[in-house]
Amino acid sequence: MRLLSKPRGCCTSPWRAAEAAPKLYHDVGVLACQHQRVALGFIAQTVAHPARVRLALLLAGQSGGGQEVVRIRQEDLAMLVGVSRQTLNRHLNVLEREGIIGLAYAAITVRDLPRLLALTPKADVPPP
Repeated sequence: MRLLSKPRGCCTSPWRAAEAAPKLYHDVGVLACQHQRVALGFIAQTVAHPARVRLALLLAGQSGGGQEVVRIRQEDLAMLVGVSRQTLNRHLNVLEREGIIGLAYAAITVRDLPRLLALTPKADVPPP
């Protein structure tokens, strides 16, 4: 990682700053593109997959395999999945009844990773 310092006078004129430190603007452009790529990937995944699949992808990505415990509040998980807490709770309860996960306060135990992965599209499975 490289630290960049602000050139003198950059706040008075962005054009002068660009002339004084063109690499800075290149790096800002690269960073903006990376953020846009991540945002567009998230949007594409949200639109392309139902909530159950998005939940399975998130849990599979957070668990390292086996009986892995994912420590996260349901409110935060609901936000990541893009559903209400009540909808998330319904999906979690179904997965628990199927024996795929176990639920506890602020923790989800992945009991059957192969069955959880079976809910996800093969190309979207995050590496363990």
